[in-house]
Amino acid sequence: MTVRSCINKLKMNDYFLLTNQSCQFLIKYLFIQVFTSFCITIIIGISIGKLESLSILIGSLIYILPNLIFACWLIISFSKKEKKIFNFFLGIGIFKPFLIAFIFWFVSQLTKNFLSFPFILIGFLCTLKSYFFIPIFRKFFPLNCLKLTKI
Repeated sequence: MTVRSCINKLKMNDYFLLTNQSCQFLIKYLFIQVFTSFCITIIIGISIGKLESLSILIGSLIYILPNLIFACWLIISFSKKEKKIFNFFLGIGIFKPFLIAFIFWFVSQLTKNFLSFPFILIGFLCTLKSYFFIPIFRKFFPLNCLKLTKI
């Protein structure tokens, strides 16, 4: 059974419930990424220095900005109440890595002698791997996603 046939079997109410829960999960995950990046920025700023903490923050934003664009784009496409989400994921799956690479290139050209590129990379990787913190934040933000009726 293909994914497309499974989506076609979803009742319209279940489909909108799924999309609503997915949007809520995505917003909570973005909040966890932002919280993680600010915590790491503060820790590095206190322990090492201001320029390194600014580098961490910029590295975090390199990953957060495309995710924010993705989340806004996804919420807008869900609000249209169409079942063409797979085309959306294919398009954004191609667009997002190129956007991240462009932002990396732009930041490296803009801050050649000003910021520390290893700390930019550390900020990027810490934000990228912030999904490891989801179990910790589950107590504060219940991520009860994908509770559907039978398909």
